[in-house]
Amino acid sequence: MNYMLKIQEAEGQQKLRLEGQRQEAKRLLLQLYNEIKPTDELVLSLANSVYGLILFFDGEYNGALDALRTAVQQNPVNYAAEFNRACCACKLADKIQSTGAADARAQLVALEREALDSLGRVLREEPWRKEEVRGEALVKGDMHRLATNPHFIFLTSEV
Repeated sequence: MNYMLKIQEAEGQQKLRLEGQRQEAKRLLLQLYNEIKPTDELVLSLANSVYGLILFFDGEYNGALDALRTAVQQNPVNYAAEFNRACCACKLADKIQSTGAADARAQLVALEREALDSLGRVLREEPWRKEEVRGEALVKGDMHRLATNPHFIFLTSEV
């Protein structure tokens, strides 16, 4: 099975959902990207968002985070990319922490700050996502490292 982008309607909004196998999807996306050479920032942002997700699911968090950062630069209202950027920053921090590197503390703090900043932008514009964000920290685990952070608790509170 290859990856497919599916458009789903939920609560009056269209959302893209990525399904399938990663390696073939990366190859096809890069091939398409290189063939059409998009110049429209929205198209570029979408392409980088999808590519970032593929890399994320492959555990290639450095590359994924770069692609998601680029997607947000290209379209600052791409809140899906911003949300995924937060998840990816947390997963990259987990990966770095698991190496036990002595000099990792500054990187971990920077990645957690990036995740919190991204979540702040998302939740400012899409406050209905607070429950989803809490779930990523408390249930699913992508953002588990933020669950006890006072700034995260404030961002996701219902106040």
